[in-house]
Amino acid sequence: MGTKKVGGALLVVGLVAMAVGAARDQSPWSAIGTLAVWAGLASLMSGSFLARSAGSFLATCLILWGVGVVLQPAGLPASTRPPAQVQPVLELQGWQWREEHGFAIVEGKVKNISAGNLEAVAASASFATKAGAHITAKEALVDFNPILPGQTSPFRVMAHWNPEMSKVDLTFKRLLGGTLPWRQKEPAVAKKK
Repeated sequence: MGTKKVGGALLVVGLVAMAVGAARDQSPWSAIGTLAVWAGLASLMSGSFLARSAGSFLATCLILWGVGVVLQPAGLPASTRPPAQVQPVLELQGWQWREEHGFAIVEGKVKNISAGNLEAVAASASFATKAGAHITAKEALVDFNPILPGQTSPFRVMAHWNPEMSKVDLTFKRLLGGTLPWRQKEPAVAKKK
C-alpha cells in the first residue's frame, strides 16, 4: 500500500475515532483519533520512512484500542457504568453554627459507624451567602484521633466571620486525603443561633 493510501486511511480512521470519542464522551478515543489524523497528514505530505513508520505504529495502537473498547465488560463505556455503592463510615449526630467574637463557629458530634479505627478525620465547613455564592471554607481535625468503632467525637471548625454568611455545607474527610462517606443520624437542619 502506498504512502498516500496509508495517509488517507489514517486520516479517515482518525476522524471516525474522534467522532466516536465525542459522541460517547470517551476522551481516549478522541486522543487516539487526533494522533491518527496527524500521522495521516504527515504521511500525505511526506513519503519518508519516518512518516510511514509513525503511521503504522499509530494504526496498530488504534486497532488495539478498538479491540479493548469492544471487549469492555457489559459492553458499556466506562462513563455509563453505575458507580459502586459506598457505605458510610461516619454518622453526624448533630451540629450547629453561630457567630461569636468575630468568628463563625461550627460545632457538632460525629460517630464512627465502621468496623475499624478512623484516623486523621477532619470536619470541613464551606460558608456561602443566601444566594449560594462561596465565601470561604475551613477545616479542622475532630477531637479524637483515632475515632474508634462506635465512638462519638466532638468537632469544631472556625472561620473569620462575614456578615453575608448564611449557609454552611459540612463534609468529612481524611486530613490530606479524600472525602469520607457519611450520613446524618436524622434529617436535621443546622441551626443558626
